[in-house]
Amino acid sequence: MKKGRGNRPTIGIMLGDVESDYTVELVRGFYSCAREENVNIVFLLGPQIPQYCADILAYNLDGDYNYQFDTIYDYVHYMQFDVLIIATGSLSYYYHNYDKKAFLESHAKVPYILIQDTSDTEKVPYLISDNYVGMRSCMEHLVKDHGYKKIAFLSGPKVNIEAQERLRAYLDVMQENGYMVDEKMIAYGNFTELVETHVRRLLDENPDLEAIACANDNMAKGCYKVCKERHMVVGRDIAITGYDDVDLAKKMQPPLTSVSQRSFHFSYTALRKAIALYKGEQVGSEKAKTLLVKRGSCGCHIGDLQNGGLSAQTDLDAYIEKSVKNLESILFSGLPYKKDKEHFCALLERYFAYISKHVLKETSEDFVMDDLLGVLQEFVGYPHISRQGLLMHVTEVVQVLAANVTDSKAKELLLYIISATQQFIYNSINKTMEKEMLELNRKAWFVPSFTRDLNRKGSRGDLREVMRPVLERFRMMKVKSCYVYLFAKPVVHDEQALFRLPEKMYLAAYYTPEKMACYSSEVSPYITAKNGFTSFLPEAADPAILTSFILFSGDKQYGILLCDVEQEDMSFLQICGMQLGALFRYLDLNWVEQESYQELQKSLKVISEKNNILSFISEYDELSGLLNRRGFMERILTCLEQNDGRKAYLIFCDLDHLKEINDSFGHTAGDFAIESAAKRLKQVLPKDAITARIGGDEFVSLVLSDLPGFKDALLLQLEQAAERFNSNGQIPYYVEISTGIWEFYCEPQTDINELMNKSDELLYEAKKNRRRTICK
Repeated sequence: MKKGRGNRPTIGIMLGDVESDYTVELVRGFYSCAREENVNIVFLLGPQIPQYCADILAYNLDGDYNYQFDTIYDYVHYMQFDVLIIATGSLSYYYHNYDKKAFLESHAKVPYILIQDTSDTEKVPYLISDNYVGMRSCMEHLVKDHGYKKIAFLSGPKVNIEAQERLRAYLDVMQENGYMVDEKMIAYGNFTELVETHVRRLLDENPDLEAIACANDNMAKGCYKVCKERHMVVGRDIAITGYDDVDLAKKMQPPLTSVSQRSFHFSYTALRKAIALYKGEQVGSEKAKTLLVKRGSCGCHIGDLQNGGLSAQTDLDAYIEKSVKNLESILFSGLPYKKDKEHFCALLERYFAYISKHVLKETSEDFVMDDLLGVLQEFVGYPHISRQGLLMHVTEVVQVLAANVTDSKAKELLLYIISATQQFIYNSINKTMEKEMLELNRKAWFVPSFTRDLNRKGSRGDLREVMRPVLERFRMMKVKSCYVYLFAKPVVHDEQALFRLPEKMYLAAYYTPEKMACYSSEVSPYITAKNGFTSFLPEAADPAILTSFILFSGDKQYGILLCDVEQEDMSFLQICGMQLGALFRYLDLNWVEQESYQELQKSLKVISEKNNILSFISEYDELSGLLNRRGFMERILTCLEQNDGRKAYLIFCDLDHLKEINDSFGHTAGDFAIESAAKRLKQVLPKDAITARIGGDEFVSLVLSDLPGFKDALLLQLEQAAERFNSNGQIPYYVEISTGIWEFYCEPQTDINELMNKSDELLYEAKKNRRRTICK
């Protein structure tokens, strides 16, 4: 690319698997830092087949052409970058064609730094997590703090430098403490959660295993799956730890003890080193600091303070001060920008200072929860602070305070703060998920329209009539700008041969916020290694953040797509790019209809699978397997309309004392109670009943029945099912439900809310007869 365009360097970032959680967080950091540091960046992504889609994408009647994705790195030839950032540890390119040395030599004309890897020469700076120190801190915690002796290790690929360093730390700590390690205690995974076979082997061959240390969080998730299938409780029956501390780690149950690499700070450091290289400064290599974050999966708990010990106000103040400093380290130490870090540290201190003043120091009449929620709102609006981590760590501190205050009103307020904080953050997470789901549905519906636009008559000689609707579609999907570069003739690339680029590429079409243009082949501007892609980009006040996508179909490559797209849309544009590749193949085949249909199947299968998943998620409750509120309302409206005049019953159920179960036995027990109640309802209710979970502990069902005495018979069956479950179960609490049933006749104009209110009134009366406590 043009050197220092607009006094702003352009940095290329080579990444491999963008599906991994750590890479997602790394890319998010690059987006933020590029804008802050005022640099242009272009992502060259070599996507690998997602493990959950491997069966769909790998099956192709014409052969597997996914090796084409790796050629994206060769397009550096046209880019004219000022500096390259190469994440060699995540690339698959040199495993397929070159060794690492040959791959790097092919890009030696451009200054570059390596990340997630080390270099063989002092001339090439690198940035890597201090994998050895990070994993060593984790192992020492397991050995010295918990006293575990029999610890297995789930490593990454043998060729990966980060996996090698983490394995070395494991072996050193075990040896230093005199604990034997043999080959049965080590397994080599693939950094994905699909490691169940490895985990089962570790458990089978080491029956006295106390812990498994994993080389990343995704593989730890695979450990959780195997433990669940074997009814092993993580954190009690066996300890599990991870590495990376991605957002997934905070969401797991129990939360995962992990080593934080602070991905945002990692992105910042990499960009700062690249900028220094651009300026001609001397740049050294660096190992980024890590931080062990202890959570429940290794056996750690909130602490003994919950059982008492902070009797004086001065003790509480000291505990708050110490806890705030600890939270600042856990939550904000990875923020590279001083102004952001200081701002959020001040907010956290304000949050707990408010609690101290208005709850702990007998001024509770001045307490207003909205003041605390205003602080939380700023936290959840910042993309580099984990909402799950914030929820977990903040509420832990407040729980300790609640366990130690003697004033009943203060205790009540602290418990209210915990509940309100949880609800606020969960609502924030749910709103984000709803927005993402809506956008995913929109993208799924976009594909048929996009495909229809591609299925137009045209020729390679004049792309204008074909490309304009394509660009219009991208603009509708909020892609800020888009550039399509094509070869004069398709480049045939065989997997066994080196990829060779032609000397020229042509700008077929583009749009920016200000302009759109499509060219015929006779007048298309062209680029070479001398002028580069961005010789056609307009000067802009804001940095450009572009992502590149290969346009190919089968063994033929047609060019490249450059888009200014938000991070969450990268995978979607990858699919669109695959379809564009198919479009150009159709043009070369004179738009033979049957050929066109076959070429589209690959990408359409992916969209169809995702669409089915989205439809299921949007209508069903994950925990209970029943319908959610939306799914219930859609089905009940149809049922009332189709069964006009039929007798029906609306059954409203409430799981008794769910809060007591959660408080006394933990949220895992609460989830079990919800699942058990749902199973009982499905067993007792007719098969054609429309049943849903519409709240935390609330269930509702619509049943059509003309049987005499149906209501009393159903209540009896529910009562008998509960008695069987509670008498046969080994759990130390009762799982029971209160039930209200309203009888009515179906009419299309029936007010559903009124029905539910009447059922709820009956339920309220039924709840008066429930047990006072669920403890056996």
